Amino acid sequence: MGWREIMYGREEILVEEVEVPDVEEVEVDATGPDSQWAEAPPRIRPTGKANRLAVTALICAFVLPILGIVFGVMALDEISESEDTERGEGTAKWAIGLGVFYLLCGVALIVWLLARH
Repeated sequence: MGWREIMYGREEILVEEVEVPDVEEVEVDATGPDSQWAEAPPRIRPTGKANRLAVTALICAFVLPILGIVFGVMALDEISESEDTERGEGTAKWAIGLGVFYLLCGVALIVWLLARH
């Protein structure tokens, strides 16, 4: 075999040519359920429109945490009653979580400020 120069990007590099042994071709059934090449199950995407109250709750969680919590709970209730016509359960849960977090931060700040005086 030997060596030869090839272009790699803008540079010429020296590579060694090697002989590859012949490989026996084997038929493989790649469609069975135990095959690593079997098709993955289709991803199920939630259908329906986003719940507007969930989005409102997320926005309110940053500004007025109490409203974020209340609207988040209301959004979860609406989504559960919608029978898969609305989505946004994760958004509502985030709104509740952030609302609780910011509410606790606000209470801690007030307690800290009152304790300083």
